[in-house]
Amino acid sequence: VQFHQSISTIFEIPNASSSSTVTFVLAKLQNTFASRVSRDMSGARLEFQNPIEDAISKLKFSPESNNLLIASWDSVTTLLYYLVVLSLCGSGEVISTGLDKKIKFWDTRLGQSLVLSTDAGAPVRCITVNGNSLVVCVAASMHIYDLRSLDRPFQSYESQVEVPIRCVTSVPFSTGYAVGSVDGQVALDFPNTACSTEMKYTFRCHPKSMKGRLHGACINAIEFTPGGSGTFVTGDNEGYVISWNAKSRRRLFELPKYSNSVASLAFNHTGELLAVASSHTYQEASEKEEPPQVFIHKF
Repeated sequence: VQFHQSISTIFEIPNASSSSTVTFVLAKLQNTFASRVSRDMSGARLEFQNPIEDAISKLKFSPESNNLLIASWDSVTTLLYYLVVLSLCGSGEVISTGLDKKIKFWDTRLGQSLVLSTDAGAPVRCITVNGNSLVVCVAASMHIYDLRSLDRPFQSYESQVEVPIRCVTSVPFSTGYAVGSVDGQVALDFPNTACSTEMKYTFRCHPKSMKGRLHGACINAIEFTPGGSGTFVTGDNEGYVISWNAKSRRRLFELPKYSNSVASLAFNHTGELLAVASSHTYQEASEKEEPPQVFIHKF
């Protein structure tokens, strides 16, 4: 499917440790494009006039439209400064974290304007927002901040996965969080289970036996469909995207395997479209350092 809508670079975050930057590309998907995406498993690949050449770190749909924000590196040296894009709100705000142990707030309307920076105390691999709560994951720990007061986390606890967390997202039908680990585990964590009936649990997406121990590919992305149905998808370093139901704890279906790692996933505001970034992540030697691709699937 040819992509005929506008795609433009709208924002760049400079890397203080090198001359590289993180580039944000805005792809505006209109109804004419969405209507051409088939409901089979293959999906539609976005065509870019200027192809994205380096790794994609994050996809994010606008809360109210089919505008898709794509964040990517511009050189391999940016691995020294691992940035995670959280969201592009209607006000143009972006929150980022990285190996420099900082949590940073940016205003895209002001170009490269850094609005606020606070110290996380350790390298941060992933973050998510749930209401006024900002969840920051450090190793296997989760630290919850109040966005209105970022001096220190108001709650900290250890996740069930017990190994470094690679991705995190909020559970839309509750106050919990879903995390994916570097060894293929997915865990649903509920910090306030003492006052609710929700149960914590964990499972492995693609368990394999290696030297007598269970092993799985790193989970790079977890995304829930909007609406509270409990359906979510996971994407891993082996190129698999799998759909699950959190309430029934069942696997629903699996998309055809991608040729490269699945670096990021994003649902649009209606839950009808799923964006998939097939891209190297600089995590494993077996990854292909080829231009990344973005696919759109219709649910």
